[in-house]
Amino acid sequence: MSDFLSINGSLSQSSFLKLKKNKKLKHLEISHGNIDDDWSLIANLQDLRTISVKDSFVDFQSFYKALGNLKKLEKIIYNYYCYFNKKPKEDLKGIKISNKFFQIDFPNNKKIDFDFNNYLKETYKNKFHSLFEINNSHKIFKNLSEILFTNFGTFKQYSETFDSTDKNYVNKNIYWGMEGSILRKFKSLKNIIINNGSYMDILEFGLEKYLEEISKKKLPISLNKYFKPLNDYPEDLNLLNIIYNSDSDQNNFIFENKYELEKKIEDIKVHKYALTINEKNLIKDNGYNKAFSFLKNKKINKILNHKFSHIIFSDCHKFLDNKNLHRDGLKKIEIYLSLLEGQNIRNIFFDISKSSSYTEWSSSNFSFLIKFIYEINIKFPSITFHLYHKELSQLLKGSQSSDKFEKHLAYLINSISLCHLHEKVKFIGADKNQLNMFLENYINKGVDQIVVVDDFLYDAAKTLPNLALIYGEDLDDIKDKFPKYNEEEYYEKRWKNINYSLKEIFYEILRIAGFNSDNFQSDNTKLSLLVKKNYLEKLDNFKFKKVFYYLGSPLHLIKNNMEANRKNWSIKKNLNLLKPNDDIQKNDLKDKILNYANKSLTEIKQSIDIDSNKIKIDEKIFDAQHYEILRDIGINTKGFQYLTHLWIEGVVPWQQKYIKLSKLDEIIPTKKLENLRLSDCIYFRDLKLPIMRNLKVLELHPSTNHHYDENVGDKYRLISGFENCPNLEKLKIEHLNHFNNKKYFPFTLGSTLVDWELRRDDNFSIIRLDFNRLHELTKLEELEIEEIQASNIREIKYLPNLKKIRLKIFHNTTDDYLSEYGKEKEVTDKDLLFFRGSKKINDINLSIGSIVDNEEPGSEQCYSSYDGNGDFIEYINYKIENLNLSINFNLKNQIKIQDIITKVTNRFLNLKKFTLTFAIAVTTDNFNFEENRYYKSLETQTIDFSKFTKLKKLTDLSFMGQDTYSFLKFKTINFESIVNLKKLKNIDYCWSSLSLAEFRKARIGLKNENYDDPKYYDPDYEYYAEENENYKKNWSRMKEINSDSWDWYSLEDRFLDLEKKENEKKYKKKIIVKKKKN
Repeated sequence: MSDFLSINGSLSQSSFLKLKKNKKLKHLEISHGNIDDDWSLIANLQDLRTISVKDSFVDFQSFYKALGNLKKLEKIIYNYYCYFNKKPKEDLKGIKISNKFFQIDFPNNKKIDFDFNNYLKETYKNKFHSLFEINNSHKIFKNLSEILFTNFGTFKQYSETFDSTDKNYVNKNIYWGMEGSILRKFKSLKNIIINNGSYMDILEFGLEKYLEEISKKKLPISLNKYFKPLNDYPEDLNLLNIIYNSDSDQNNFIFENKYELEKKIEDIKVHKYALTINEKNLIKDNGYNKAFSFLKNKKINKILNHKFSHIIFSDCHKFLDNKNLHRDGLKKIEIYLSLLEGQNIRNIFFDISKSSSYTEWSSSNFSFLIKFIYEINIKFPSITFHLYHKELSQLLKGSQSSDKFEKHLAYLINSISLCHLHEKVKFIGADKNQLNMFLENYINKGVDQIVVVDDFLYDAAKTLPNLALIYGEDLDDIKDKFPKYNEEEYYEKRWKNINYSLKEIFYEILRIAGFNSDNFQSDNTKLSLLVKKNYLEKLDNFKFKKVFYYLGSPLHLIKNNMEANRKNWSIKKNLNLLKPNDDIQKNDLKDKILNYANKSLTEIKQSIDIDSNKIKIDEKIFDAQHYEILRDIGINTKGFQYLTHLWIEGVVPWQQKYIKLSKLDEIIPTKKLENLRLSDCIYFRDLKLPIMRNLKVLELHPSTNHHYDENVGDKYRLISGFENCPNLEKLKIEHLNHFNNKKYFPFTLGSTLVDWELRRDDNFSIIRLDFNRLHELTKLEELEIEEIQASNIREIKYLPNLKKIRLKIFHNTTDDYLSEYGKEKEVTDKDLLFFRGSKKINDINLSIGSIVDNEEPGSEQCYSSYDGNGDFIEYINYKIENLNLSINFNLKNQIKIQDIITKVTNRFLNLKKFTLTFAIAVTTDNFNFEENRYYKSLETQTIDFSKFTKLKKLTDLSFMGQDTYSFLKFKTINFESIVNLKKLKNIDYCWSSLSLAEFRKARIGLKNENYDDPKYYDPDYEYYAEENENYKKNWSRMKEINSDSWDWYSLEDRFLDLEKKENEKKYKKKIIVKKKKN
């Protein structure tokens, strides 16, 4: 007869009856038992040594009473799905059980979890199969010496679904009822065994803290035969896993390597397990100007002091997404470089498979990854890097991955090659030929955006490639592509220790050759090409749609390199001694600057990073007066016949390359052109636009510099031909009037190291616009013009479909401009008559003159003013929703501020966003510049806030925000009427005009109002109000309305701060100084 029996309780009614016939059993296994089964029959098995119960619902009293009769019982085994019908305080009275061993078997991780855990039902709480949950268990199981848990990892996985209280409990106590205070009572208990009983099992499940508890409380129990944590980790644990998890404080748990690295890379001996550290608990941010440091933590130090051979970043997305931008990214690299010090790392693995469908890869993730690898390779050249993506094979076959990784893979391959890292960085599962073929196919398949850099330094740089792939998101900062130059100049602690050649001018060219505009958004679903201008002719098989083109100037970078060497060459000291008042000193200055310019150019040519053969030098290179008019920029019809977007950017004030506006269609294909921007590169004559029938967006920035001679040709230059773009929808023009240094710039070359008198602007020019036929542009919806004469605006008849307009208007005076343009009348209502016929306008931003700042009262256009009482307001469509109005008045017309407020608030009742700013124009007649004040005192304006409350739809109100910079003074009354603005979310006000008493009345009104739609401000209102009755009671719009334009600052916070300040003034104790008597 066998001494082992396995029975199934609930599957067979007679199965328990077998126990009557097998009384000599030593080992019994019961599966699927039920409380209806006769568990008392077990008491007859007097020779039983081991009992195992699986997947059963056990009668608590009869089962344990039966075990109490088994004097030879040594071991009790339950699996995880054993349930006992034990009541919470139910005891086992008078029972003693002889077993020495207790074991719980958890399912392996391939089996289904049958627990049902959510807020309705939590079945994990009702098992009661832990011996230690029984009252006075230490008296019942007096002989218990060892506890065993198998497949413990499954339980740890299940416990992640527990509620927070229970999760914390099992993390602290291993299992139910196993508090240290209870285990101490078991006098025979010597050991707790987890899985295989190794120290690695302790690490895997984060149980070192339990060992610390055993050691700290001096419990006579070992965990896997250890009584305290080891001073170091096992030597064969050679893999460090680094993660970033903002929701976890856990550091030293063991991560099981599931990436089949040993199958992929046969020559690397990587341990199955990795010690894991959470970056959240590793790095301390010490502030903007200080480097990161390691957090002081005993556990972290133990991990960092262990010797590893390999590192894996198992969740690269979170790691690459945390502190990866700008200065933070550089600090993060620095701290990791210090982490590698003292280690002997041979391999670093990056899992770049996205772990969650709720997150997206960004361009910054991989520009940081390349920089990270680049810096580590410089300092630790023996390390090999491995990139792993679980869908790499299908990407290489031309299919897109689930995380849309195609463009990122192309970016990585290209960047690794450009950084000469292809021998150091391996893609797991792909060879070099496969990667190159993928990259070639990607470029040929769909790249239709290109950035062209036409600059002498960029072209000659050995460290900058002829062709590179960049993210569309990086068009405004292309240095992100190049890890050598991806630095931050103002992070001085790091910057001063960077020693590569010409760092300042490489930084400058990569900074300035950037493109960022709402009207020229790149297609970020694909990468863009970045090429040297001289490489354009080799691009034959492309169909470019969007082109971003930078026109550099040799003098720009020669001057920058001079200034980078100002200390070494003592330039500032030598040049500042010269203040040329005669031709001799002027020539002396010119010679000295030319000498430094030559020295600067020589240093550039001799740099190890420059191919000097590509720098062409002639006698004109130092001639600031020299320029060229471009007739060909390499954009040929063949490669650019599909061109829809073109942005050409020059560099001001050097601008040594120009494009004639009238000849534009001879330089580029304009047939399909839709968006065009020309900035700091427009030649100052021949300013008529060619025919561009499909053009929808036009941006012009015609900055004027020392090249323009106002004595040759018309005093006013005129941009014309807008009617040649009949489909134009958006028109934006800036820099129509421009100051420049004409007298000394040809000698100083734009250097900022010379005396201020040699750098100050001494010339001014104005460009006008031919708007006589602008009304013919029937599709024009947006118009934005900076710094245009009122007399020029008067030429506009009407704009029939215009919806949005932004104008900054001025008039000529004799107070500020140094050129001979003559004096004009103030801006009047007649200048704005075009509003009458422009009935579709819904969004207006109108500035008349520049608002006077009390710190810089003499800035451009502060002299310009409006002469009227607001009649132009009657011209404007009364249905507008957004209005930003900024007006300079003449000193004599201060009272008309009231007219403007009254007319706006009476007419525009549909306003949602309203900004209103006033100032008094400065002139030599009304302002004392030496004492920074007007000759006559300004009147204090009383603002009746109730006028604003007529605008019932208002969500954003700004009136005289940043009033501390204004000369004008206001006093606000009736502020309590703010309660009538039921939609108001943001208010930026002249808070100095508001008394505490006035503010208090508004606060009382807002707190006492019966507001009927709190969800408008507070989307979670109903949830919190249901959870907490005081939330509803205390809710007020005072806490929901923001009162600051820069940051969140609620009305309530502003009131309390003002009240505190007033109280401090009121109750401040007087300090009485008593003289000591002799």
